[in-house]
Amino acid sequence: MRFRTLKNINDTTEELTDFEYSGMCCLAAEEPNGVDEALSEQCWREAMAAEMESIQSNKTWELADLPAGHCAIGLKWVFKVKKDPAGNVIKHKARLVAKGYAQREGVDFEEALIQRWALLPVGNPL
Repeated sequence: MRFRTLKNINDTTEELTDFEYSGMCCLAAEEPNGVDEALSEQCWREAMAAEMESIQSNKTWELADLPAGHCAIGLKWVFKVKKDPAGNVIKHKARLVAKGYAQREGVDFEEALIQRWALLPVGNPL
C-alpha cells in the first residue's frame, strides 16, 4: 500500500497507555515568517545587520540609476537557524537574496538592478 488512509492508521496503531508525562515542553527555535517578525527579535536584527555589513564590505552591489524601460528586481530576506548535531542553536543566519525569477536571459540576466529600499540600514521603517 503506497498511501494509508486515516482510518487505516487509526485501526492499526496501538494506543499508548503506560507513559508518564513530565510536564516539560521543549520549544524549537524557528525561523521568522517575515521581516516584521524578524525585526522584533534582537538575534535576527543582528543577523540582518551582519548580512548588510558583509554585502557592503564585499562591494557586492553598487548604486546605479535604473535604465528607462527596465524594472528593478525585488529582494527578500531568507532566515535560517543553524544547529549542531545535538540540536543546539549555533547561529541565526539571514541572507538578502534577489528574486531572480523576474529576470529574462538576454534582457536583464547578466546584471541585476535591485530596489533601493533594501539598502536602508536594518531597523529603519520602510
